[in-house]
Amino acid sequence: MELVTTVCILGAGVVSYILHDSDIAKGVIAGMIANPSDRKVCNALNSVTHWLRNAKHENGLPVNHDMQRAVRRAHNRMIAC
Repeated sequence: MELVTTVCILGAGVVSYILHDSDIAKGVIAGMIANPSDRKVCNALNSVTHWLRNAKHENGLPVNHDMQRAVRRAHNRMIAC
C-alpha cells in the first residue's frame, strides 16, 4: 500500500472513531482523500522520470549519462575481480 493511502486510511480511522461511524464511512472517507493524493504523487513521479529520460545537458548528452558511466565502471570492476 502506498504511503499516502496508508496515512489517509489512518486519518479516516481517527475521524470515524471520533464520529463513531461505520467501516463503510472509513472506506469512503479514505477513498475521497487518498485517490486524488495518490494521483498527484504518481503524476509528479512520472514527470520526474520523463524528465530524466529525455533531458539533455548543454553538450547533448543525457542527464543520467554520468550515472550510467559510474554504474558501468562499477559493474566492470566487479566482474574483473
